[in-house]
Formats: sequence, structure tokens, C-alpha cells
Amino acid sequence: MSIKKNWIIIFVVFLLLGLFSYHQYSAIPTKYVRTGARTVNLYTWNGDLWGEGIVTEDNPLWPKGERVSLPIYPMSISKEAEVGFSFNVSGNRVNLTFSRELRVLYYISYDKKRIVTETYSLSKNVSSGRGFEERLIVNISDISQRIKDLSSYLRLPRQESGIEVVGVVTYSGTVDGKNVAGNQTFKGSIELPFEGFYTILGDSQNRTITTTETHKTEVYTHSRKRVFYLLGLVLSGAVALTALGVGLGFRPDEGTLNRLELEAEASKFSKWISRGKLEDFTPVAKVRMSSLSDLVNAAIDMNARAIHDEEKGVYFVVHEGVFYYFKVGGEDRKKDEPSLQKDSGKP
Repeated sequence: MSIKKNWIIIFVVFLLLGLFSYHQYSAIPTKYVRTGARTVNLYTWNGDLWGEGIVTEDNPLWPKGERVSLPIYPMSISKEAEVGFSFNVSGNRVNLTFSRELRVLYYISYDKKRIVTETYSLSKNVSSGRGFEERLIVNISDISQRIKDLSSYLRLPRQESGIEVVGVVTYSGTVDGKNVAGNQTFKGSIELPFEGFYTILGDSQNRTITTTETHKTEVYTHSRKRVFYLLGLVLSGAVALTALGVGLGFRPDEGTLNRLELEAEASKFSKWISRGKLEDFTPVAKVRMSSLSDLVNAAIDMNARAIHDEEKGVYFVVHEGVFYYFKVGGEDRKKDEPSLQKDSGKP
């Protein structure tokens, strides 16, 4: 096998390794998209039911017509009250329609079961946007008198009476482009703890509405594998190009090729070859071997070792007076024959 052929084989092998590394490097993804779900706040609503007393009579404390917030109101100076119902939604791109009502009613019950329920005042409206506020003015003195008249007429034992304020809202529309809908009820009251006095108890609520969103995340991966195959590609390519360059540029003459092949062969049979020099020997016969391998194989068969005379460039074996030899280089038989005697040119 020639040296040039060896370089070509090396080139082909590392070219294939380089192509394999490139394929693996290209096939491995640098990132992938991970899909997941998460809960996010879509919108928050808050609602309030509240009330204030209205100063209806002259007094030294507040001007007439003013709204005041007190823990208890005397009907002698504040016969009327204003109750309100507000509801607001916060979020992105809120576009809702609100249908609501604010009702004030009074009742009489026996054993916690209502016998009479009457609506005193009612307000209904529809609007769009982010929220609303609804208000009603109620004459507390008038409602109190109506309850008294009914109670005197019915004369129920263990009877209970009261005034309720109820706000109901139903909404629908979109928030952040998503369809939403809901309804909520708020309940307050107006208490009559003592004769001629009243208190207002409101209601406040809030809630956050959530939604589930699908999100995508780019995850980088296989960075070590890609580096490994990239290095393999670079190294394989470098070796392949070097082998190709050397193989194409290798143009030895015949003598150089023979010498290189002989060196490779000598290296292969090195354990059966010794270095030495044969002097003052006249053989019975001389046998010229065609190749070094033929000489070494003959030596092995004769249970002998081949000797390499580096000075004369000859490999030889002496067995039973026969001189077996292989001359390095040269095709002229006369020139090739070695001189075996020290002072004579004849063997």
C-alpha cells in the first residue's frame, strides 16, 4: 500500500467524521418553545352600599341641606337620608354594561318570618363604562311612621320590623378583549334603635377575577452537545484538509517510494531482524531473495534471525553455509551482490 494511498484513506475517514459532526451539530436544536398555563388577574371589582343623613331642620351644628356622616342621627334635625350604591371595575380595556337597581324597603316579621314587605323607594338604571353610582333620598320619619301604623294594626307578638337597603347589579361585556359577565347583591340597613333616632349600616365588597392564560417560553438547550460536535467538525475538517494537501502534493520518485516501503516493511519485521556485519566468510552458495519479507520468512523457517548490515545496505541470513540475502536498492545483479570478504571484492 503506497504512502499516497494512506493519506487518501486518512482524508476520506476524517471527511466522513466531519460530515457526521456537521449533521449532528445541525440536527440538535438550540432552543425549543415550552408551552404552559398560568393564572393571571383579569379584573377587580369593588362595590359599596352607603348612607348619609340630610340636615332638614335648623340647628346650631350644621347648615340646613348638608349631608353628614354620624354614628346615629336624630330625626328631629335629620328626617331624611341619602343612600347610595356604587360599583367599579378596574382592569385593562374595560367595556361593560351595567344593569342595576337600588331599593329601600321596610318589613314586619313574626318569629323571623316576614309578614309584610313593602318597597318604599326604587331606582333602576342601565349604563356602560367602568362603573356607576346610584343615589336615593329616603324620608326616614315617614318610613318609621308607616312601620308604627302597621305594627299597631297587626299587633303581632314577638314581632320584628326594619328597613333594608338592597343594591343589585348585573354586568356583561369585555375586559382586555375577553368576554365577562357577573352579578352581585349588596345589603345594608337603616336601624331604629331608639324612638326618634336611626343609624345607617352599609355594605362593602370586592373581588378579583382571574383567568388562565397560555404562554410560550423559549428554552435554550443542548449547548454542550453543540460545542462538542462543532469542535469535532473543526478538527475533522482540519485533519481531512491536511491529509488531502499532503496526499495531492506527495510526488516521490521510485527510489524514494521503494525506500519508504522498505522502511515500513523493516519496521514490521523488526523483532526478527538484528543489526550486524558479516566479515571473512565464503559461502557455499548465495541466494538472492526477492523481498525483505521473503528473507525474513525464510529465516523464520530456518529458525534463524535476519541480519541487517547498514553499511552495505544488505539484509542476510547464513544457514548451513548458504548465504541468503536481500540488497537494498539497485536492480543490477552485479552491483547488488555484497562483498563478504574483508579485503576481497569476491564473496
